Amino acid sequence: MLTRQRRFRTEEQSAAADYAHRCEVEQQLFVEGRRTYKKLREIEPTRVPMAVRDPAARSRTFDEVSLGYTLSEALREAERCLQCSRPTCISGCPVEIDIPRFIRHLLVKDVDGALGVIREASILPSVCGRVCPQETQCESQCVISKRMEPVAIGRLERFVGDHGHVEPEKVAEPTPERAGKRVAIVGSGPAGLACAADLARAGVDVTVFEALHVAGGVLRYGIPSFRLPREIIDREVDGLLALGVTIETDKVVGRTFTVQDLMERRGFDAVFLGVGAGAPSFLGIPGENAGRVVSANEFLTRVNLMGGDRFPDIDTPVGIGTDVVVVGAGNTAMDCLRVARRLGSNVRCVYRRSREEAPARAEELLHAEEEGVDFMWLHNPVEVLTDADGQVRGLTVERMQLGEPDDKGRRRPEPTGERMDIECDTVIVALGTNPNPIVTRNTAGLELDHRGYVAADPVTQATNLPGVFAGGDIVTGGATVILAMGAGRRAAAAILRHLGGEDVTDGGAGREVPAGVSVCPRCRRPFEPGDEDHGEDGFCSAGSVVAWKCSSCAKRSEGFAFPYGRCPACGGTLVAVETGPVPEEDDALEAIRHAVEIELGGRDFYIAAAAATDDADLHDMFGRLAAMEREHLDTLLRRYHLPPPEDAGDGLHRGVLQAGGHDDPKDPLELVEMALTLERRAEQFFRERVDTAAGAARELYRELAAEEAEHIDLLTTELAAMRQHRRALL
Repeated sequence: MLTRQRRFRTEEQSAAADYAHRCEVEQQLFVEGRRTYKKLREIEPTRVPMAVRDPAARSRTFDEVSLGYTLSEALREAERCLQCSRPTCISGCPVEIDIPRFIRHLLVKDVDGALGVIREASILPSVCGRVCPQETQCESQCVISKRMEPVAIGRLERFVGDHGHVEPEKVAEPTPERAGKRVAIVGSGPAGLACAADLARAGVDVTVFEALHVAGGVLRYGIPSFRLPREIIDREVDGLLALGVTIETDKVVGRTFTVQDLMERRGFDAVFLGVGAGAPSFLGIPGENAGRVVSANEFLTRVNLMGGDRFPDIDTPVGIGTDVVVVGAGNTAMDCLRVARRLGSNVRCVYRRSREEAPARAEELLHAEEEGVDFMWLHNPVEVLTDADGQVRGLTVERMQLGEPDDKGRRRPEPTGERMDIECDTVIVALGTNPNPIVTRNTAGLELDHRGYVAADPVTQATNLPGVFAGGDIVTGGATVILAMGAGRRAAAAILRHLGGEDVTDGGAGREVPAGVSVCPRCRRPFEPGDEDHGEDGFCSAGSVVAWKCSSCAKRSEGFAFPYGRCPACGGTLVAVETGPVPEEDDALEAIRHAVEIELGGRDFYIAAAAATDDADLHDMFGRLAAMEREHLDTLLRRYHLPPPEDAGDGLHRGVLQAGGHDDPKDPLELVEMALTLERRAEQFFRERVDTAAGAARELYRELAAEEAEHIDLLTTELAAMRQHRRALL
């Protein structure tokens, strides 16, 4: 008997030591309330690896790729958390999960307690643990990341969400002012689910309206099951139903009924719009209307939501061939590449920047490479090639090179002129999304921003319509699951205040900005990713008014003088006159105005030039140049918080004609020469001010001068080619 018992001595000693350690940790952290119970030198420098399926096997199945932690692996990774007395990881989480506290429970094997902590802030722990970019959020703020790999917070959240169990939550009794109040949630994506959960917990009667036949929104149609299993979504939605939330599917708000109907005929006291941004973006290149050019939205929806991977057993054909090209390198592009690979196709990714600039998560990019996806970095599609039947037979791409960083910090791709044709039979375009117009077009009076997204306060998510709130991708554009959830939770807090009779349309002035949201300190408008540095320096033009007086006809006008310095009535010289207090940032504001005015002049000229020519190729060229100027203008308006200017007419403006020419040019070459003169004048204007300006104004002038020089090179090449009766770059 003693001999047999000695077999288990090692295991028993290890278990006893582990038990003693857990008891000691519980004593220190829960009984004594201590923090930083271990030294940095005691922590493993690298995170515990997570098992994944073999690439060769997983590329043929939709089973989940990442297998998650075991209990022993989760405990080992949890031991890497310092339990900081001043944790910074919480501020990196858009929904502000108390990360050290949930890890504290995990350290003592209280997985259920850890899940309870997470669910205080997030109703989707298993989802967020799988698909959120923790490496750029909470993990990037981890204290130990300065010396070693950060704690794998996302993997721990996933483990807790998958293995923890909590009792059904008790819904709070509504306060007297909230009694009988009803709120409609439009859209069952992450923003809508998070908003519904917080409202239901507060005792509010919540109904979610979903356009599709199942709940989940983008979690269902946009994310493949090998990244987010369907049963995980079902379980998280069931948790919401347990709170008493009602979900009505197959209800298209804006078609079945409107927002006004919800509040007037159906008696809801508030409405939250979380409809996402589901309209696809396309390339705008010749041949794009071919039969097998599809958007990422359509492709992923057919497979993820409609069972296209099981055709013909399920009657949803996907309609792709055997040689697929995906344009783009974001997370959605990685999903398209990996889904197409699982459908048996040879797959290539075409992206105009290098691997280092790809916006996809590093993990998703690595998994795609392991699964046999080929990548064509630094290539930009310029034409879809078609056969006699209008089907895709190939793609013409141009080799690119990286130039200076753009306004978002990524190096700008520049064409080299070297082109090549690649064979393929399907092109999937994964270039981002646009706002879903069904609700916005059918909600009278709803204010939109210049991009067509709903204009909502960044703190309260309130729109300009009383009782109507909005959040998620329909406000910010395509973003992450956790950011959408953060917006939903902010909206829920504001809706509760609204139901109590409080005014929440004050723009959030004087209130603390929540984690994950960066807003302009002057106008409280949310920054887009990459634009924070421009606004945090105070260079915001919102509310600024400048008045002009013509030295020739004495006409006075307000707003931008376009083209720069010319009267819109007679083309005479304009001089600025003061109308009130002058902002402190005069130099920067002046540079911004100059930039906008010249971009407006360029835009108006190209629109007018396109209308003034009968040459089809030239009409197309000027249309493309006008679109380029609009893109530059949109960047300036977004970055410096300016109102959109009036749309251009199609007549050649007198002020524009100061570049040369006459009112009715007939010769196509003359129009191109006028355009080139305009661009040279603008480039000279900006370049002369680089040396005299300072700070932000100087950097803006430098950036604009470089852009104008690029335009000059393009037009010079085109003009030389036209004189030789051939086409060139444009």
